[in-house]
Amino acid sequence: MTPDAPAAYVGIDVAKDSLDVHARPTGLAFRVANDEAGIATLLARLHDLRPAALVLEATGGYEVRQHPHTAGSLPRLFMVSGPGLTIDNRP
Repeated sequence: MTPDAPAAYVGIDVAKDSLDVHARPTGLAFRVANDEAGIATLLARLHDLRPAALVLEATGGYEVRQHPHTAGSLPRLFMVSGPGLTIDNRP
């Protein structure tokens, strides 16, 4: 992302076996496995995109999976869940 480019925002739909990733305003969309290798791929792609914030669809407990490379490497994180749309804003 160049300095003049608009801020990118990334939404991730978290499932047991996969992470569906969508970025705005670029329209980038891709899927990675919800495992250590997939998360490493996701982090590499996020590094290139430099999003201002991530929004995780947080249901089922699969969103809490930890990866050794995530500490300090992610932008502002928002976790949302339904049906009442609870928002957990994690700096």
